[in-house]
Amino acid sequence: TGEPSVVRELATSLSRRADGELMSGAFPAAIADFRRAKELLARPAKLDPENKMLQSDLWVGEFEIGRALAVSGKHAEALPILLRAFDGYKSLKLEDDVGPGPGAMQAWIGEAQSATNHFAEALKSYENAIVILSKDEGNYDDARCDLAMLLTKRGNVLLRLGRAKEADAEYAKAIEKAKLSFSLEHMDIPSLYAAAEAYGGRGDIAVAQA
Repeated sequence: TGEPSVVRELATSLSRRADGELMSGAFPAAIADFRRAKELLARPAKLDPENKMLQSDLWVGEFEIGRALAVSGKHAEALPILLRAFDGYKSLKLEDDVGPGPGAMQAWIGEAQSATNHFAEALKSYENAIVILSKDEGNYDDARCDLAMLLTKRGNVLLRLGRAKEADAEYAKAIEKAKLSFSLEHMDIPSLYAAAEAYGGRGDIAVAQA
């Protein structure tokens, strides 16, 4: 019960706490807080089904539950939740992105698909995420790092499928996108992680070929 604005603020606070719990490895607590946040959002969304803001809150809340499950390693449980939430989010046809946004959502879906051996679907999800984030690269700094990691993840999936030449090409793109000299100078740790994983993948290919 309560005003929607108050309910949304409380749900946001719970979600922020859940994010901190995820980062500290307190997975059950994070999942519980995300579920509680979604429960709070469900009532105002039900009372005002035409309010896209409230409906988007609900779908983003469900997606966050799936994301938390994926982070905790429960990918099989996470995947249908992520897919359902993303479909609901897309159905709203929002003018502006809210929550993680469609690029990040596709990336998390790809992660869960890859972890559950749905490799063809994972490749498509990663590619969709790359297309979306490529358009945003000029608008925010994190997009370059995210793209480097997504290219690396596509390379990993291709390598698992035995498509070493295509995997190597993705790794090369990831290393170029990571901009090592720039990242080292500015201590851009996420980009360096992406590059390191891409170099590791190329190393695996070289070992296999040898």
